[in-house]
Amino acid sequence: MALSEATAGLLARYLERLGLAAPPPPTLAGLRAVHAAQVARIPYENLDVQIGLLPAMDEQAIVSKVVGRGRGGWCYELNGTLAWALEALGFEVVRVAGAVNRHEGGDADGNHLVLLVDVPEGRFIADVGLGEGALHPLPLAEGVHLDDGRRFAIERDAAGRFCVRLPEGAGAAQVDFAEEPVALADLSPVAHRLATHPDSTFVRNAVLCRVEPGRQLKLVGRRLGVTTAAGVVLDDLPDRATWLRCVRERFLLAPAAIGDDDLARVWERLGA
Repeated sequence: MALSEATAGLLARYLERLGLAAPPPPTLAGLRAVHAAQVARIPYENLDVQIGLLPAMDEQAIVSKVVGRGRGGWCYELNGTLAWALEALGFEVVRVAGAVNRHEGGDADGNHLVLLVDVPEGRFIADVGLGEGALHPLPLAEGVHLDDGRRFAIERDAAGRFCVRLPEGAGAAQVDFAEEPVALADLSPVAHRLATHPDSTFVRNAVLCRVEPGRQLKLVGRRLGVTTAAGVVLDDLPDRATWLRCVRERFLLAPAAIGDDDLARVWERLGA
């Protein structure tokens, strides 16, 4: 199906930001290329929640934010953008409701969006919204899967739900989901709670993440962590200028995407 001029323009901007010179084909190789480029180039971040804004839960607004304005986002926005881009590229995508860390109790259903992508090589889990997730899509198959030297274990329960267990040390220990499709709007009530409830981890602290080949970067509050096969190196950022420079340079958020005044508000909130 031919793309509208507006969609084609946004898709070109998305691929340019990912550093992809040409649209990848709807194959496993193409999916791997897009997935790895997005987690490396577009950061996981919850800065809108920290500023006091309610993140949008419709595709047009999400794509406008992430692609049009050059921002990152949280799981609904990052996986929502990926789903939009993959479909524009000719991939078959199923959106499903995920539950992160269900084992900790509480109402976890729908606190995450997961994508299942069908390619000639089979069905794969595409999830660029975990912050410290896989560099590449994982096969939707039980067993242990190594990705960029990191161990991901996939199990399936008697009810047919899949559970992905992340490498030790990741902020999210696991995410589970069924294969029933869901509309992004159906997850809006959960997203609203996560963005506003004082006990929500998204409200309590600012988090930014990127995954690169061989390392994961994570900024929680005023502390930067860089994880490689050798271990974790932590760096406490001493002042606002250093923190802003980290957000700009390490997490690739230009002033046109989010202004210094908004970042200064987040910095001050971190010290409250």
